[in-house]
Parts: sequence; structure tokens; C-alpha cells
Amino acid sequence: MRIIWLVFILLTSSFASPLVNNSAAQSVVAAVELSCTAPYPSGSVEIAVHPGATLTGYADCTVSNPSLHTEKIAIEVTADGLATAAPGSIYLASGDESDFQVAIRADSQMAVQSRSLTITASVQETSGLPPPNLAESSVNMMANILQHAGLSLEMTNPVAMIETGTIESLQYKIYNQGNGIDQFILSTNGDVVNGVSAFSLPFTGIEVEPNGPPALFRITVNTPADGSDWPLNADGVHTLAVDVEVIVKSQFSCEYTNECMSMSLTQKVIFFQNQTLEELTEANELSSSTDQQMLIYGGTGATLLFLLFIFFAMRKKQS
Repeated sequence: MRIIWLVFILLTSSFASPLVNNSAAQSVVAAVELSCTAPYPSGSVEIAVHPGATLTGYADCTVSNPSLHTEKIAIEVTADGLATAAPGSIYLASGDESDFQVAIRADSQMAVQSRSLTITASVQETSGLPPPNLAESSVNMMANILQHAGLSLEMTNPVAMIETGTIESLQYKIYNQGNGIDQFILSTNGDVVNGVSAFSLPFTGIEVEPNGPPALFRITVNTPADGSDWPLNADGVHTLAVDVEVIVKSQFSCEYTNECMSMSLTQKVIFFQNQTLEELTEANELSSSTDQQMLIYGGTGATLLFLLFIFFAMRKKQS
């Protein structure tokens, strides 16, 4: 009889052990687990704010209930001032889990920056009753406002009249319409006059703050010394018209995006020969030539008069 009781106790213990282990795997008190990931290469939530963008980034989350109770779990999201959207609460049976998405929205053209993002899941009810303990789980992430490029280019003098033999400068304005500091690359095209490059840039790049005052740059124009062989216009002035393409590129867009953003303007320059100086030079040359001729003629006449005087004096003496 004792042997039978011993066998019964051993069998009861062996069947009871799995039940105890399974129960231990689940919490008698309230409990919640939360995990979140951002589906972007950086591992952070990325938000594009360029014109036409959705202005929204996402995080994918999973919340699970490891307790023995059915739980009402509240979802709370803070994004350092950014607007967010997520489920307010989720009901989970014991051992269940649920996937949800958190959306973070920024303002259009918002400056490039990073904001902290915290997602918290907390148990509000267990089997319809207030939880016996505080149970919550949080995930900390970053939300990055992505940089985008934008630019505008203006010229202060669309048609410049420049006299030969002078050095002038043409001024331009660059506006950074992106949301971060950008370096703009400057260049010109079609700037050769009489076989010589007449236009020069003092530098090839300029850094500009976003959404601020324009950055100024100038192109130096070294005009030809003489334009007397140029065509005459309706006013009888020698002129030469040149179209110069001024090009500005966003270095950020060319290096970090698939689109190299650029803008160009056509600057018209009309070189002209100063007719007054040209005519004065010709007049001086003509006057000098006339004076030389008069000097020659005058000297010759004086010589003839002197010879005639000697001739008559000698004849008078012989008489």
C-alpha cells in the first residue's frame, strides 16, 4: 500500500511540474513589453520637409502582454514638439501581441535638426480592474529633419554698358531657399571676348545661411583696350554685345542627393568704343601731320626768300 502511495505522489509531482513552469513564464501582476524600429537606413525616423514632401516619418512598434490577465495598454508618444499620431490604447489578451505604427509630422521647410522621440506603453487595466502595480515600457529614438536644397539667383544689372579700356564689376545675389547651410559653386560660360577671357570670379564658392539675406558676389570685367574694329550701331558707335551665362550649383544637392540643383542667368554686356576719344586721337594725328607739313612748307618758303634776297643784293652790287 505504501508503494502505491509513493508511486501516486511521484506521478502527481511529475505532471504538476510543467504547470508550475508555464505559470512562472507569465506574470501574475501587470506587465507590458514594447519594441520599436525605424524603417530607415540611419536607424532614426527621417522626415523630408522639402516642398511637396509628405512631411511625415514613421516608426514600427510591437507591444506584447506577458501577464496572466487581459490588459488595456495605453500608448503615449512625445516628439519634442513635433506632431504625432498613434493608437490611444490597445487591448491584449494574456500572451498576445500587436503591431502598430507611430507617425511623426514636421512643418514644411523646417530647419534641418534632430528631435528626441519617446514611445511609452503603460498598463491601464488588468481584466477590467486598475492594475495592482505600475507596468510600462518605453523606447527612445531620434527624429531627424532631413536637409534639402533650394536656391534663387538675381542680377542687379541685366544689360551692362561698359566702355573699352576700363575695369568694371557686375553684382549678383544668391538666396538659399533650402533648410540648411549650403555651399554654392559659381561659374561662367561664354565669357571670351576677342579671344581673351574678359570675365573673372574672385572665388568659386560661397556659403549661404538658409532663409536669410542674400549673399553677394561680383564678376570682374576686364574690357578690351580697343574696339575700333567692332561694328557701328545706329548712332555710329563701335559696339560688341556678349552674352555670359552665370551658373550657380548647390554643393549639398550635388553630393548628397540624386538631383544636382543649379540655376543660371544670362548676363548681357555691351562693350562700346568711346567715339570722342577716337575722334580726338584722329584729330590730334591730323593736326600733327598738318603742323609738320606747314613747318616743311614754311621752311622751304623762307629759304627761297633768303636766296632771292641774296640774288638781288649781288646784282645791285655788280651794277
